[in-house]
Formats: sequence, C-alpha cells, structure tokens
Amino acid sequence: MAFTDYTTLQLAVLVVLGGDRLGGPELRADLEKAGTVIKPTAFYRLMSRLEKAGLVRGATEPVIVDGVQTRVRHYEVTAEGSAAVQQGRAFLGLAGGGASV
Repeated sequence: MAFTDYTTLQLAVLVVLGGDRLGGPELRADLEKAGTVIKPTAFYRLMSRLEKAGLVRGATEPVIVDGVQTRVRHYEVTAEGSAAVQQGRAFLGLAGGGASV
C-alpha cells in the first residue's frame, strides 16, 4: 500500500495506538483526547479495514466488566503499520517519536 493510500484518520489511529496494545473502547477514548471523535460503528469498520490492510493486528479477548463477562477487541500496530507512520511523519517533516497527532 502506497503512502497516498492512507487517510489522515488511519494515520491518527496508528499514531495514537503507537507501540501499545489497547482495547477498542480505550483506543477510541485516546483518539477522542487527541481531538478525533469517531462513532463506535465507524470505528470498528475502520479497524477492520486496518486489519485487512495488515497495518494492525486485532484479537478478541474475554474481560469482566462490572462482574459481567464480555469480549473486547484489542489492537496493536504491525511492522507495516509502524512503517506507514514513519512515512507519514517523513512526508509531513515531523520527527520520528511521540504519539501526538
């Protein structure tokens, strides 16, 4: 996938996710703190596309919330996703580190 194929929103997700492994709700909250608000349905469609593109890896895991067992999808950036972030930073003339969008 060429750099021009990445959207600003895709790059924002990759940058906010960074080297962490986050659950979907936690990642959405971090995106919101960074100024990117995305509804749950659109978020999970976006994450599915990022997984299919090989930019993130996702796994659904059981968790207990308020005493009730449920499942949460967790995500982490792949090597290809990290390369996309570096390409985006280079294109924008930004330094390599940090998770600011």
